[in-house]
Amino acid sequence: MNNLVWPTVYLFAANNKETEVIKQLTNAGMLFVEVKGCYKGIEERSFLVIEKNENTEGLIKVLATMYDQESYLKVLPDRSCELVFTDSTKVLNERLGNLIAIDKSEVSKYDGWTYVPSLDQYYTIEVK
Repeated sequence: MNNLVWPTVYLFAANNKETEVIKQLTNAGMLFVEVKGCYKGIEERSFLVIEKNENTEGLIKVLATMYDQESYLKVLPDRSCELVFTDSTKVLNERLGNLIAIDKSEVSKYDGWTYVPSLDQYYTIEVK
């Protein structure tokens, strides 16, 4: 039986400002990897940030807002996902479903997915 406890992670893109984001995440001491993402059918370079402490999400919201992202994805330890909007006039969180691993051959079926090169694995959200 696998007793692995998953950390909370955040996924967001940077609208072609990846160099700046990498610098800011590194300076803040965040644990992160660059990943390839697709949101609403548009592929983009993205970042998966592992929650380090209670300040992590605040930094993610600041960076997502700074780089004109309408939202970021929060994946909780139970793999449930929330879309968190950066615009305070919108609903703050939208529950989506659970993060699941998928084969590369299945990617074309989804308008949203993440590829983690270091794991050679694709992920998407299984909508409930």
